[in-house]
This record gives sequence, C-alpha cells and structure tokens, in this order.
Amino acid sequence: TALQLFKNAKIVCKKLSSSGKNRTTIYCGEIVYGKKINNEEKVRSIDFEIKSSCLTYLCTHKYVKDLTGSHQQNVLNEVLSFIDDAILYTSRNKNNNIIVALCDGPFWKQLDIMRMINNKINNNKRVLFCDTLKLIELIKNEN
Repeated sequence: TALQLFKNAKIVCKKLSSSGKNRTTIYCGEIVYGKKINNEEKVRSIDFEIKSSCLTYLCTHKYVKDLTGSHQQNVLNEVLSFIDDAILYTSRNKNNNIIVALCDGPFWKQLDIMRMINNKINNNKRVLFCDTLKLIELIKNEN
C-alpha cells in the first residue's frame, strides 16, 4: 500500500480522516477541515499529509487496477475534479502546500489518461499527478 511504501522510504505520512469532524477535504479551491459541506458530491477528500523540510504535500489517493469500466470513469472524474480544486487553491494561496493526485495502478499509466491530466495541470508546479513511487522520489530529491 501507499502508506507502507512511505514508511519503507522513511517518509512520515499522516493518514487523514475521510469522514466526521476530523476529515480534511478540498472544495471550491479551499482546504476545509472537519466541516460538513452541503454539496457533498463535489467534495474531495485529502487522504495523506506529508511534511518535508520545506513543503507540505496534501494528497488524495486513488488505486485503480482495471483499465476500463464505469468505476474507472467515476474515479477519473473524481481526480479531475480534485485537480480543478487544487489549481484554484494554488492560485488563491501562496504557501508551501503542494496538492497531489496520488494515483496508483495500471489504469493511470494509460497515455491518454496521463496526457489528459497533465494537460489540465498545465505546468502548475504546486499541483502534481503521480504515483506513490514518483512522489517518494520527488520528496527524497527535494533539495
């Protein structure tokens, strides 16, 4: 799992609550802590927080194995929505937070999916789309 990979790499990764009063979400370009939001279908959870020497990575995590199907399309739409909110967040907030769509599994390696997501991010240096191993590499090589 992603948490085990971070642990093996000696990276402290805090698992955040995805429900209840302690949940952390991104909604309409804002990080929201523990608050119920009326438009729940547009809320995206932030699953992990990783603090490095100078940056904080806030990650949603999705694992999709199969290459096609309605579930895959739903998860892709969730990730695209998360990225929209991440782009809005980074345009409004000049801080050291990096917002990460952490996507593991064969589904995310398809070239058309990778291109679509990377085109959406469009060189925003504070919004990342990568798998767990790539994020570990980025954090290890941060300085």
